[in-house]
Amino acid sequence: MAVTAGGPMLGTERRLTLFHSPAAQRYHVRHEPRPVTLRPRVRQALLTIVGLLLLWLAWTGVAQGVKQLPQSETVGQVTQSVSQLSFGLFALLSLVTTFWGRRWNTMALGGWTISVALAAGFAAVVWGGTSLAKGLLTGAAALLVGLVIAWLLRVGARGLKDVAAPRRQVDSG
Repeated sequence: MAVTAGGPMLGTERRLTLFHSPAAQRYHVRHEPRPVTLRPRVRQALLTIVGLLLLWLAWTGVAQGVKQLPQSETVGQVTQSVSQLSFGLFALLSLVTTFWGRRWNTMALGGWTISVALAAGFAAVVWGGTSLAKGLLTGAAALLVGLVIAWLLRVGARGLKDVAAPRRQVDSG
């Protein structure tokens, strides 16, 4: 039971807590929380690290997808190989759209994240021979890792200008 200054709280009284005290209200009015921002050097380092990671993932996704496709014997193995190829291509596309064509970056990162989850989940089942439940868990874990990597890429790229050449105005006269 909550207690107010006048006794037990009956429902409509206001609780006296640290956050409702006049001193706390003055503090919050004067010192509103600011969003945490990273320094430009930290963002550049983060963008470099995540960019190199995506390049490596693009290479391994495409190389392993091309290697596994001829070895695929079942429909599940073909599906996993195609999803592995697609996550390699989406990784490269996500990195490219971070700098050029930024309006497509969200869709590229979404495609990459989904294809990573599908490739990991299918690989555990069709190549590893594990159960469907373990494949779902593997896909869910890969989805979470993909979301974190996509978020880190977006945070690292925050504040970048589109590096495409500005369009020139043509005189009509």
